[in-house]
Amino acid sequence: MRYIARALAVTAAAAAVASVTGVAQAAPVAKADDPAESPAPSALVLTIGEPQGPDTVAVRRAATLDCTQEPTGTHLNAEQACAELEAVDVQFAQLGDHSGPPRACPQNWDPITLSASGVWKGKPVSWSRTYSNSCFLSENMKGSTVFALSR
Repeated sequence: MRYIARALAVTAAAAAVASVTGVAQAAPVAKADDPAESPAPSALVLTIGEPQGPDTVAVRRAATLDCTQEPTGTHLNAEQACAELEAVDVQFAQLGDHSGPPRACPQNWDPITLSASGVWKGKPVSWSRTYSNSCFLSENMKGSTVFALSR
């Protein structure tokens, strides 16, 4: 409390001197590396896995993707993936090319779960979707590089 009172007194005295002498204090200039001026973070962990139960997924592949400034991370094509996510504003259901007729897929059950968690423009992201098999996965994500986590 004593330090706060002293700081207020010093500030008041400086203001009084400035008003009497006509000297004004310059406003602080924001620096480029000032955290207040930095863009909000956009970083995700992307996974592909196999469901092992109602709440469990065995992760088979994973990658990090940081789109905050320059695309980085362990993702194989970070630049393209960041551009795709930006174009759909992280609406994962809109990823891929859905313009042509759908491909016929077998009806076998061999599930694959995609997930993304992290932040996008400072807001939390938590998304997952399970596809019945790899055919349905590739049909829904065709043309997208976001979940292309291996060669």
